[in-house]
Amino acid sequence: MTSGPTGSVILSVYEQGMTASPAVRAGLLARAGGSQPDAMLGDADRAAWSFLQDQFGAAQDAVLTCSACGEDVEFDLPDTFGPPSAAPNATVSFEHDDTGFVVRLPRLSDMRDGRFDPHVLCPEGDWTDATFRSACERALLAEDPALRIDLNLVCASCGEKQTHVFDVSGFVWRRLEQAARALVRDVAKLARGYGWSEAEITAMTAARRAIYLRELSE
Repeated sequence: MTSGPTGSVILSVYEQGMTASPAVRAGLLARAGGSQPDAMLGDADRAAWSFLQDQFGAAQDAVLTCSACGEDVEFDLPDTFGPPSAAPNATVSFEHDDTGFVVRLPRLSDMRDGRFDPHVLCPEGDWTDATFRSACERALLAEDPALRIDLNLVCASCGEKQTHVFDVSGFVWRRLEQAARALVRDVAKLARGYGWSEAEITAMTAARRAIYLRELSE
């Protein structure tokens, strides 16, 4: 269990990604977690999740909006949750309508506005054919299950059972953003109260900052 993140890393990643696209943010989080600059998406999500757990602990709280009634559904992600471990190959072969195809696993550089053009993964395939798309997606998920993580939830308000696709990098970014904004407020208070610099304050753990903030409020 972590004693709390130091703030310099959080602010650095947040500063770089404040106005960036989701694809760029995914890359920043993956690199912060030790991934290569143009990692496969599953590896990037695994690295981003590792960064999240290193900074904020293994277990996480989450909120999703019920697709039926619009109420927020709060739930816990246990410390065992995360993108499934895998060592995927860069390409995978599969058959469709007695024809063999090779599809490349998507990489960070394939992302545009949070999506990727599937044609670059398998140019020979007919992506307008729904059965081909399904066969290709099954092959990709069999090679790396982290490419799609589904959360099965029951709404406490209306009882509706539903499945949500879990956006790993989006979740990690929101958690980082919350921490960065709270940290900036802490820095402002402690700088006024003690005259310390941002570097001195962000070098502290969250627990240490809390001690001094409590002293200021008393």
